[in-house]
Amino acid sequence: MQGRVISRTPAGSFPGRVGRGFTLIELLVVVAIIALLLAVLLPALARAREQAKQAACGVNTHQMALALSMYTVDNNYYPGHHLTFGRGDILWPVRLMRYTKKQHRTFWCPSAPPDTYWNGVDRIVHSVTSAGPDEFGSFAYGYNDWGVRETYAFDPPMLNLGLGGHINHPIDGEVKVDRVKRPSEMIAIADNESDGMWDTALDPYEEYEAPGDRHHKGANVVFCDSHAKWYLKDRLIERKIGMRQRWNNDFEAHEDLWLDGGPIP
Repeated sequence: MQGRVISRTPAGSFPGRVGRGFTLIELLVVVAIIALLLAVLLPALARAREQAKQAACGVNTHQMALALSMYTVDNNYYPGHHLTFGRGDILWPVRLMRYTKKQHRTFWCPSAPPDTYWNGVDRIVHSVTSAGPDEFGSFAYGYNDWGVRETYAFDPPMLNLGLGGHINHPIDGEVKVDRVKRPSEMIAIADNESDGMWDTALDPYEEYEAPGDRHHKGANVVFCDSHAKWYLKDRLIERKIGMRQRWNNDFEAHEDLWLDGGPIP
């Protein structure tokens, strides 16, 4: 009997087809598809992360708003910004933290630089360059201490237009609740620039004390009636009477005091 040649093929394969790897063109196509998917997905993921951070910051500003409300109910004045003696400790975060169940994370925005994270213990001073051991010179949020203009050196003296620059000062100190004419309109606390120079203070005319733009070019803002809202930075600092009124406790624009030019109608 004539011998037969029996062809065996591996299970799951097809006769006549020899197993092979991908060709260069096929690999390039796969790489291109992956790159395209990454180009589409990564920006979306980055936006989602930023939205989550902004939401966390919104929770923080809401907590600060509640703390501010409780503080003013207990004391009948706003917390003020800093002491005028010794190292000039900034006290508004310390005073408000007592009303957050001592949650110091409330005073850190997740979108802010890591060095703005305050541990709730270190003394807060006005700048990074002046901070010594166990002192903290950078911060994520600022307090409206002077309104549209620092008035401490005026002669004759002029009452503070903000919420209190110099703590325990008869003219520049903590502002009584009844001096704020429009609590629902007056800016109290907001995201700041976090540049390491007077981060804890906030005003509309000095860039290093300006509201921040870390959340879609804007900042989360706490108002004196304890509600919080997001605003574009450009809106907060614009030279218009309607906005500058919101920086002053008497709800007047005081355009004669503006250091960055006159009003734009």
